[in-house]
Amino acid sequence: MLLPRDIVDLIIDEVSRAEKSKSQLTTCSLVCRSFHSRARTHLFSPINLCVELSNSYEDRRAGKLVRILKYKKNSDLISHIVRSVKVLVGGTQCPYECQESGWSSSGSFLSPEFALTTHRYQHRPLCQVAALTLLKRAPIEKLVLEGLNGPFFENPSFRVPTLLFEMCSNPNLKTLGIENLRDLPYTFLFGPPDRARSFFTRLVLPQCQDFL
Repeated sequence: MLLPRDIVDLIIDEVSRAEKSKSQLTTCSLVCRSFHSRARTHLFSPINLCVELSNSYEDRRAGKLVRILKYKKNSDLISHIVRSVKVLVGGTQCPYECQESGWSSSGSFLSPEFALTTHRYQHRPLCQVAALTLLKRAPIEKLVLEGLNGPFFENPSFRVPTLLFEMCSNPNLKTLGIENLRDLPYTFLFGPPDRARSFFTRLVLPQCQDFL
């Protein structure tokens, strides 16, 4: 007997509320086509990225994210599913609390916690720029930039800040969160002087220092 679509969706929604649900949702997405659609919505509607973490394994995971987003059958991920992005900025390694909350590299590569790895004084791997370039095209409604105990980097040769600025300029954005970031240029919040932003409905600034 086939279950009605709304019942299947309710089952997947309940699975998504469980602690450490990412691996369970990944399993559900592989069970059958009926489970796949709803499960991938929960997997990819929020995406978390770590930027500037020097770890080649995590960089390969970023490459896998790019391949998934570019896969022809996944064209709807960018256009219809990705709605929330959180970017962890700075630092050289993931702290313990990040690993506990899902920022670590363990788990299936289908999980949305793909880390973008780089080093401030090295050329970044192309997959990082490609991932952010793809995500900035998504009609995201919520963007959170969270710092890891360091100032916001402004190296002119480092393109990630430019891509993050463009994500902050997304006209679909309703909520922008800035957490624990120092020396963040004010243009990230208000836009350039000649083109001030007015589309935010919510601006969250917990533990923000010296961003002006």
